[in-house]
Amino acid sequence: MQTNLIKVYQDSDAGKEAESILRSCVHCGFCNATCPTYQLLGNELDGPRGRIYLIKQLLEGQKVSEKTRLHLDRCLSCQSCETTCPSGVNYHGLLDIGRALLAEKAPRPWWEQVTRRTIAYVFSNKQLFSFLFGLGQLFRPILPRIVKNKIPRVERVLSEKTPKELNVRKSANKRSVLILEGCVQDALVPDINTATRMVLNAIGVECETVSNAQCCGALSFHLDEQERARSQAKANIDAWWPMIDAGKAEAVVVNASGCGAFVKDYAAMFKSDLHYLARAQAIVALVKDPVELIGESELDTLKGLLSEHAVIRSQQSIVFHPPCSLQHGQKLGGRVEAVLQSLGFKLLPLSEAHLCCGSAGTYSIFQAEISNKLKENKLAAITQTGAKHVVSANIGCQSHLSTNSDVRVRHWFELLAEMLTDPRSEPSDA
Repeated sequence: MQTNLIKVYQDSDAGKEAESILRSCVHCGFCNATCPTYQLLGNELDGPRGRIYLIKQLLEGQKVSEKTRLHLDRCLSCQSCETTCPSGVNYHGLLDIGRALLAEKAPRPWWEQVTRRTIAYVFSNKQLFSFLFGLGQLFRPILPRIVKNKIPRVERVLSEKTPKELNVRKSANKRSVLILEGCVQDALVPDINTATRMVLNAIGVECETVSNAQCCGALSFHLDEQERARSQAKANIDAWWPMIDAGKAEAVVVNASGCGAFVKDYAAMFKSDLHYLARAQAIVALVKDPVELIGESELDTLKGLLSEHAVIRSQQSIVFHPPCSLQHGQKLGGRVEAVLQSLGFKLLPLSEAHLCCGSAGTYSIFQAEISNKLKENKLAAITQTGAKHVVSANIGCQSHLSTNSDVRVRHWFELLAEMLTDPRSEPSDA
């Protein structure tokens, strides 16, 4: 693609990077075939190719408007287009640059800025979010239905059932990993972190936490609060580095695939910050989704622990909803499915599994109509499978699909942990 950037962007690092990305695009349009918003709305400007042109126009000094922001805001950042693109265009990198420059060139109305800043602050502050969410749970029965439907019920299954035989293994563990526990996840679904510890402990991996680690920064970054996101990323790098530098942690495990995809992008955030770049690169090399810790040996261990469970013996059907952040962001499509099948689960195919469910961080708040339509489509596809258990790998997808829905979606480690806890009983139905 030919470009003619104005001088101010030609000389900036962001402009140079954007120009390189733009020139790699051959505007073939393959990306539109797998773009959820283009498939839903049928508007060229609501597909990756159209948004690339909008960003190109911005960089070339053409007039931008609310229409420009509308179409960029409608992007889910699911990266499905990147999986499809034959030219390997770094679309999400270009989108990040475009959104940041648009925020400078045509700032949002003050009330939008305040709303986004408030949400970024509350959602990325673990203690504050947990307190407010607890209040919502307490007063849920008397809240208006429209508010009540946005507050999911918290169900704990694993907290009082941790099996003694799995804890005994802890003393013999020689492998240790750091785990990022997430800012909203512990309040919404506390069993996920418990399950992660149990399953990894069962395969000989001990999970350590660092108390001063923060939110990964993804929420802030995608709400025009890029500097706050960088501060959060720096805090995590500083918190993890002593253990990593001392060789006391072989990996940084992130069990929410959306957060994992963002942490794996930390090095890109510090390209111009030499003080943090080397450490960020070292940490990125160690960031793992839980599925990446399950090799052949670990798989054999889990097979031995789960082979006689009722879910496997009775061939109960499972459907896995692969989050965009796992299959497109982290390029781990098919990995969880392969593990589940190897363990003996009857895994059912999910139609259009490559398309986003509509969660996408805070997208469901700001683009509710599109988000709900994508959610309806995903729930319809899940329901058609007739699966008894529905699992995923990202707290955002789980909460979005389960809230105000008859379908219960859990993290796939929750299912494994519940089976490890009591091999005689069946996990509760989806």
